[in-house]
Amino acid sequence: MARGRRGRPASVRSHVSRVNADIEDPVVRPSRSREHRSSGRRSSRSHVAASSGSGRSASPSRRSVRERSHRRSRSASRSPEPPTWAKEILKALETKTQEVKVVKEQLDSLKRKSAEEEPEFKYKSNKKQFKFNTDVKDKFNQILERAGADDAITKIANEGLSPYQRSNAEIQRLVELLKTVILNDCAASTVSSYAGAANRWIDWCKCYSFPPLQSNPTAVALYLTSLSDRGLSRSSILGAAYGIAWLHKKLGCPNPVDDPLVSQTLAGFKRLLAGPSRKKQPIESHHVRALIRSYGHPRASLPNLQMVSLVALGFCAFLRWSELQNIIYLRACDLRFCATHMSIFLDRRKNDQFRQGSVVKVARLPSSSCPVKLLELFLERGEHQPSQSLFCLCQKLGAGYKLRQAALSYSRAREQFRQMISELGLDSNEFGLHSLRSGGASQAARSGVSGRVWRRHGGWRSIQAADGYVDESLENTLVVSRNLAL
Repeated sequence: MARGRRGRPASVRSHVSRVNADIEDPVVRPSRSREHRSSGRRSSRSHVAASSGSGRSASPSRRSVRERSHRRSRSASRSPEPPTWAKEILKALETKTQEVKVVKEQLDSLKRKSAEEEPEFKYKSNKKQFKFNTDVKDKFNQILERAGADDAITKIANEGLSPYQRSNAEIQRLVELLKTVILNDCAASTVSSYAGAANRWIDWCKCYSFPPLQSNPTAVALYLTSLSDRGLSRSSILGAAYGIAWLHKKLGCPNPVDDPLVSQTLAGFKRLLAGPSRKKQPIESHHVRALIRSYGHPRASLPNLQMVSLVALGFCAFLRWSELQNIIYLRACDLRFCATHMSIFLDRRKNDQFRQGSVVKVARLPSSSCPVKLLELFLERGEHQPSQSLFCLCQKLGAGYKLRQAALSYSRAREQFRQMISELGLDSNEFGLHSLRSGGASQAARSGVSGRVWRRHGGWRSIQAADGYVDESLENTLVVSRNLAL
């Protein structure tokens, strides 16, 4: 075989020179067929093996050529860099995966909370207060989120804490509990009203690009003016101002309602929108006696017997509808019947903010219009179940009626009461369920009962509020002019 001066075969020298030329001048050359390439590789390997078999080792230059060729082929086999749109899609998928993971964790936490048993409560009002605390906290968090102040109360509470105290788990738990305590400084109905007014204020601010928090007093005055322009009443405008003040107070922001511009605006609306108050007429004692004679006998239907029992109890005990609705039968602390009277425990009243409770006593009367005897007859016919409301909806069963578990609603009770009033020949539009409370107070004042006694019986805290329920008789109004010595 022909060999050169370096002892290489001619075919090997030509292959090496070709590889070196490709490395030094990488010009695209016409590709050869697969068979030709494979035959060339086989011949090269055979020549290399023959040369190595003859006792000669591969030179360093040949190893470097093979290594560079291998690196070149390996770099050519690598996958290209993905395009920009593919990277964006991958990044979006990663983000969505994280969001799905967060939502799943939230759902799991909600399931764990729902799986937890509610604590047992001694009174029904305590359970309602527990649920109210949870609902109010969620509602207030929604308001803060819409106003752009998600953790405002937490930030206010953390201002007086050191970094170590802020990182303490027990301190942060107490901070979360503080939110619930702060939100319970008002009654449930008051907080619900303020929250609705705050939501409407935030909606208006978003429409006109005003900041809902740390508001400009001019924006508040314009908002109240817009409510008046829409035809809202004076009480609605005042409620809107109270809701805005409540929102700023909870977040520790300056109250814009205290600004002179806003206070003058409210004073102007009070004068411009003032009008006579339209109170319902108080029911008279002879009206109650007539209703008891018509619907309080043993042969009366269960719905009529229930309604006349409600009328008699509301008239004699000066009870509001909310107090009548919250009386629970077969609870030892609610109803107690004695030989001379009946006592009713009210665990909460409108002006009992701290839930101290009060007891109202109604005497047994020798007449046929005794409210205690009437209520005993109703309880005998009603067949109440334990922990059932005293006044419930009635269900028709064949020729009779049966009390359902659902409590009697205000609209249904008012409808039945006005129907009974119209059957007496009176104008039903002039009377309402609050006529029972005002009618009993008016009759007690006319009969000469001490003001201190009947005000305490009705749960009034001020003389001015109690006098607003009293409708003076014609004789009492004429006493003044008859005693002027004319």
